[in-house]
Amino acid sequence: MMFRFLILVHVCAAFPLKCPEPAQWSLRARSHCPDPSKYFCLKNDLINGYSENCTVFDFLQPGRKHVLRGGLDADPCSSERFQPWPITFYTNVSTDCIFLKSICNEEGQVIYDHGNRNTDITCRCDYTRGYDFIVKPRNPCFCIPSEEDCSCHLKMCQDSRYVLSPGYGCIHSNKNTSINLCKPIFYERINRESNQSDFEEILRVRNISTAENYLTTVAILVTCISLAVLFLSYPLAKFLANCYIEHNFFSKALSIEPAEEVIEGNDISISCEIIQKNMGGTWYKNKSPLISTTRLASDINEKKHTLKIRNAELSDSAVYCIDFNGVKREIQLQVEGFFSKELSIDPEEVIEGKDVSISCEIIQKDMGGTWYKNGSPLSSTDRIECGINEKLNILTIHNAELSDSAVYSIDFKGVKRQTQLHVEDLKLVEDRKPYLNRL
Repeated sequence: MMFRFLILVHVCAAFPLKCPEPAQWSLRARSHCPDPSKYFCLKNDLINGYSENCTVFDFLQPGRKHVLRGGLDADPCSSERFQPWPITFYTNVSTDCIFLKSICNEEGQVIYDHGNRNTDITCRCDYTRGYDFIVKPRNPCFCIPSEEDCSCHLKMCQDSRYVLSPGYGCIHSNKNTSINLCKPIFYERINRESNQSDFEEILRVRNISTAENYLTTVAILVTCISLAVLFLSYPLAKFLANCYIEHNFFSKALSIEPAEEVIEGNDISISCEIIQKNMGGTWYKNKSPLISTTRLASDINEKKHTLKIRNAELSDSAVYCIDFNGVKREIQLQVEGFFSKELSIDPEEVIEGKDVSISCEIIQKDMGGTWYKNGSPLSSTDRIECGINEKLNILTIHNAELSDSAVYSIDFKGVKRQTQLHVEDLKLVEDRKPYLNRL
């Protein structure tokens, strides 16, 4: 007798966790967590995937996002995304930095600048192929796709002898003597496979090299002198001379030291070099003139002009500008916070006789700060403990007394935070209980 056996094989295959899209985030948080405000879904470097939980809510300064490396840690935004100031990253809102960078892929568009973790990519129209902006952007050289219309169109000059300049004006192809504020586009030829057509592809848009800058400067100077002698026109000569000065006045552009991330509490210098010695300039912060203080000081060393900022604060984030009789340059300064978590008191309601802790978290590990009570330094006693746990600084008060009510602060070499502690009278709390029970 022949039997047939039917074997059922059950296969259970797990799939990698994918964090919810922004539109589904709130729905997932409500279904997964008792307190939806503490739901997070973050990249977990330990498992090379994503993890979700309902245990914590935190935030970071713009341009950074949270990741999991045993605990919460900070990473800059990926090259494809950005988060502009003053939008803050919250763990209960998103997995990645909120905005996806734009793409310069419409007809006639090329990349001007790839942006950074705080700014979007910028596009320009390819003037070498005859393209110009349909709508002129705020900056004549480029536009921001997330804020403006960056559409391009083919612009026709009067005849074939004329081509577009980097500033999108028509110039004679054999007599290119115009002065352009916009940097030019350069092409390089690449080898292609046999099954591909042979054409030139734009590899990159790059700045003019040092040699090209020198040749451009010489050409502008010769042109200015020739036209001045030819026309003997003082206003025209003066105008061309001003153009030359504007183009060459700064031998070194504005730069920030340290060049890396600027952290709250660090000393900062913003400097530039000009072609003239010992010439005074005026510094501005967000278009308002700067006045020297104990923290801010300007300095001139022959051709070098420097603005020094001691113990940088978050409020120092701004656009800084230097002006030499109308010839200006500006630069953006972004100061990152030293505290990743501000001072907090646990428990929030402090009752006489109970233990209480005041804590904060900073961006550096194993760095101790100095605790103060009403401006006077604190040291450890039988009731008071000052401790450090990697990035966490904790002040613990055992058996809190009414006299512990005060303003407590912590100082990391000039970077300070403070909070108010109020200790409730135990007798008053006990007296209130019958009344509260009746309610």
